[in-house]
Amino acid sequence: ELNSEVVANAFFVEKQATDSERQQASDLLNEFSRRSDKFSYRFIDPELNRAQALKYDVDSYPMIVFESKSTGKIQGVKRFTEQDFVTGVLVSTDAQQKKVRFLTGHGEPTRTKDPMLQSVQENGFDYAIEGMQRDNYFVTPLNLKQFKSVPDDTAVLVITGPEKNLEKDEFEAIAEYMNNGGRILALFDPATPGGFNTLIARYGVMVGENMVADAVSNVAGEMLTPMLQKANGQFSTSAQTGVGVADQIGVTFFPEAGSVNALIPADDMPSHIKFKPIGITTPASWIETDPENPGFSEGELGGPFIIAGILEATGQVHESPSQAAAGNMTKVIIFADSDFATNKYFHSSDNADIYLNSINWLADDYELISIRPKLMPYRELVVNTREREFIRWSSWILPPSLMIVLGLIVWWRRR
Repeated sequence: ELNSEVVANAFFVEKQATDSERQQASDLLNEFSRRSDKFSYRFIDPELNRAQALKYDVDSYPMIVFESKSTGKIQGVKRFTEQDFVTGVLVSTDAQQKKVRFLTGHGEPTRTKDPMLQSVQENGFDYAIEGMQRDNYFVTPLNLKQFKSVPDDTAVLVITGPEKNLEKDEFEAIAEYMNNGGRILALFDPATPGGFNTLIARYGVMVGENMVADAVSNVAGEMLTPMLQKANGQFSTSAQTGVGVADQIGVTFFPEAGSVNALIPADDMPSHIKFKPIGITTPASWIETDPENPGFSEGELGGPFIIAGILEATGQVHESPSQAAAGNMTKVIIFADSDFATNKYFHSSDNADIYLNSINWLADDYELISIRPKLMPYRELVVNTREREFIRWSSWILPPSLMIVLGLIVWWRRR
């Protein structure tokens, strides 16, 4: 969608650059040029063409400098990934990155990376922030006690696992943002503070007080960690809801998740409010009232339950259709869990993809949904309790027993 010419100047020293590094850059640049007739590239050896290196302020190699012919602005990148190339194009053409703000000040997870050791804490939000940045969003915290309102240029407001309630001014600031057509990703744990639940209750939904247990689809026998699987039909597709957030999602899980509950029966929901499930538990799930001793008991409510859902509304529940017709479209994606987006679980299964897909959908970047490359190969073995016990005991007993038997055989043959 470039509307002006962009040239990528790839500075590689023939004797220094590895073949794989140059090939990676060449392949990606060629792919970019195939997508737009306004994008072109050239390779320059800075040792043979020193004047060009000085012109583009290149003092280390390899480097690719993106140059916009209309603005004259340049942007150099040293990593050869699709995300870095897109950022270079955006900066050189003066295109504005969409701003994603994540709420702070209420015990929400935030950045925890140690600048010296480069280590992160399990309950931090670092990997989610890095994921949004790789999708070329400008990600920044928002403390409403400082700013008093949600800036108008906020593409998406992320609220993750708040532990303290909103103050009156903070509530009014977020409510005004929603009334003006704001986009919110709400990751609310069970028993989330009342003010946050009230924000979405005005549109007819809320997150329940208790956790959901699932006896059939869970992680390693932990019934309070529901697992959602495409093979079980637990995700809604774009064909069903018109929303493709979960189309390419295979498996996700949500530790100690609650449920997203509609406060009004579907038939009675006002026409200007639409609530659609993204992911649900199996029918063998229930609302657990005693999380210390999970197990279905008489009187507990049975499933399935909505773990994640999409809310689209032009007005609140109490407003009439005529009043709501003049309103802006508010979009909210609600997860009844925040743990899945923390550092500990973000790269497990497809947790990262469903989180980032939700951001993409809310920011109207539909072309980004489910196409991001995997940063690292991640392999995990998901087993139930019986399988886990078999693996543990067999690993403890079989290898030593085998060694003893082999030792006896060798001793018997040599004696």
